[in-house]
Amino acid sequence: MKATDGKRKVSLKGFDTFYLPQIQEFFELLKLPSTIPQLMSLVEQQTGFKAKIGRSSLYDLTTLGVGPRVWRKLKSFGMLTLPDLDFSRSSLRYVRRSFRVGSNAGSWFSFVTGAGAGANIGEEWDLLLGFIKHRMESDLSFSEVKSEYRKRKKGQGVEAPAAQEVLTFLSPFLSSNTLLPQKLLDCMVSIPDKPQKELEQSEIDLCACFFTHLHADFYLSALAHYSVGKSLYAIQSYGDLPRVSTHAEIIQYAKDNDEMFLAGWLNLLRHRLAEDEDESISWRALSESIPIKEVGDDASGNSLKDKQYDRIKGWRKGNPKDRPGDDVLKGFLQNLGCDEFNTTYYFESVKVVMAMDALRVQWLSSVTRSSDATIEEPFGCSADTAKVIVTEIFDHYQVHWQHCADKFWPEPKAM
Repeated sequence: MKATDGKRKVSLKGFDTFYLPQIQEFFELLKLPSTIPQLMSLVEQQTGFKAKIGRSSLYDLTTLGVGPRVWRKLKSFGMLTLPDLDFSRSSLRYVRRSFRVGSNAGSWFSFVTGAGAGANIGEEWDLLLGFIKHRMESDLSFSEVKSEYRKRKKGQGVEAPAAQEVLTFLSPFLSSNTLLPQKLLDCMVSIPDKPQKELEQSEIDLCACFFTHLHADFYLSALAHYSVGKSLYAIQSYGDLPRVSTHAEIIQYAKDNDEMFLAGWLNLLRHRLAEDEDESISWRALSESIPIKEVGDDASGNSLKDKQYDRIKGWRKGNPKDRPGDDVLKGFLQNLGCDEFNTTYYFESVKVVMAMDALRVQWLSSVTRSSDATIEEPFGCSADTAKVIVTEIFDHYQVHWQHCADKFWPEPKAM
């Protein structure tokens, strides 16, 4: 937040960093409100209070800035809906400090303090919020170190340090603050420092693997903290649970069957709905709960059940046109007989799994060489190599889950 010509402005624009991504990227991945008007609308719906601020003023808040009157109304609304939210000068200094050194900690600050100040988030999210807070502090501290490093280099007349020098500088931080495979980091440091167009394809593949792992580290650790946090919260209500990673099972199913993670989630659902825990209901039986507006046979003679079965096959394969929207998912869960609590629980769960699918598609796209790439242009890996890289990254999730479980979910003591 900063003053511009006497006006206050909230910047949602973040920085393209690997350790703590932009909060908008995180929200968009989960299909959550990610703009000021969307967030304000959500708070109004959940609290019943109206901000009484026009949409044009909300737009100006992130572009031209707003005057003192609108700023006071916005601050009053925040204090009314989240009375424990920190509006102190020290919190504003924290935000400014992070933006000054290129850290995304400031943009995450409002979300984390808002969640801790009584937003509609239960204690099962405590592990995830704690993980994000730790990332914020680590990212801000290291961003300040990087800022001083860049200033020192500029003072020496070096505008852009060599890539290997930067990697050597980053290496201790990465070893201590991420779960990046150490072997991968060691290999990167050993790559000769030369222009990309002079790299061997094997070196390009290694670079693609390294930088995708960098981007993935936050999301895999966030998923692990979310998963373990949910399990520990469930233990409070249901007693001891098997110390296993549900998301690792989903990842393994998708890998074994060459399907989407959504298919792995649906497969777990098939088993939970079966009367015998060692059995599962059929895919066709599961599909009959998918709400479809069109009733009766279509021009091709496909019945409603045929269309439902085709739809679930599309979900499993990840066809974009078959991607289920929120209303369809909620209708599907309600048709399965879920009450309000379980509908909310499973809906949240499947949204996380669909975010995992979106990440996989995004990472595959980012490292796959385009068909018209030339040696003079930036290029990546073959489609087969890209698939291997992304598969290995998701396999690495188990390391993140185990690290989190060992820290917060100890093995039960032997009797």
